[in-house]
Amino acid sequence: MFNTIYTSTDQANASGGELFSLIGTYFMHALIKGSDGKVKKLLSYESKPLELNERSIEIQLRTAFGTGEFEEVHVAFASDFVLIPEKYFEEEGMRDHLEVSLGKGYDEAYAFESIEASNARLAWYAPTEQVEAVRNVFKDALISQAAVPVIKRLYSAPFVTERSGGVIDANAKDVVFCHILKEAFELFCLKDGKLHLANRFPVRGNEDRLYFLSNAVQQVGLKWSGLDLYLSDATGSQGFAAFLSDRFNVSILNFAPETASELSAHYNNYFNILAFAGCV
Repeated sequence: MFNTIYTSTDQANASGGELFSLIGTYFMHALIKGSDGKVKKLLSYESKPLELNERSIEIQLRTAFGTGEFEEVHVAFASDFVLIPEKYFEEEGMRDHLEVSLGKGYDEAYAFESIEASNARLAWYAPTEQVEAVRNVFKDALISQAAVPVIKRLYSAPFVTERSGGVIDANAKDVVFCHILKEAFELFCLKDGKLHLANRFPVRGNEDRLYFLSNAVQQVGLKWSGLDLYLSDATGSQGFAAFLSDRFNVSILNFAPETASELSAHYNNYFNILAFAGCV
């Protein structure tokens, strides 16, 4: 059953709007916008220790939202993805590159998405059974990958962040954004205003996260000294921030709204679903 994280005090025009749902290995997040475009509810469902499967996804969606009237339904999967370098954008070169990265027959399991703002293209794993489960409830649902709205948000500078209790404008061209999940670690690196790295890694703890982050910093050509990191921690623990601060001279930055709102307290733990719905 979904737990309600946030309910707006303004429930006028709550029906006839949009439903956004983010589906991961062990979780589902959902956000409802009313017909007035305002956020009405933010909800979360955790399935750990059991992984979500097509049956559990269909049951949860149908039970929570099956009787709702939505103008549009958007569903994004937090699944594996590969950033396609620009030099492989030509169809033949892309095919050869992805066969090396993902194996032959990749096109049967992977979908593609172009992101105009960053001139980036992603190949992402589209779980057939789970997509079908979504369409059993919402046959016209718009399906995408959860990394896409994050990348779009990284390009919509300036970044308004909180550091040392004050609001600053960190309109930097070198950006490292980390999204922390219980089962995965997602990394996005911009250097000189361009997306150089985007990836998702399976992890067991903070040591694994640090390993992948260190490799990314080195690969992109950034420096630890004075490095600014943006963290979104869907686990709610904020443990990785403390883990890093104890070891490196880095600034841990949290996304903050330009204007405080009722949703402000949920920006860091639910950044991805809020970005997906265009709320940050």
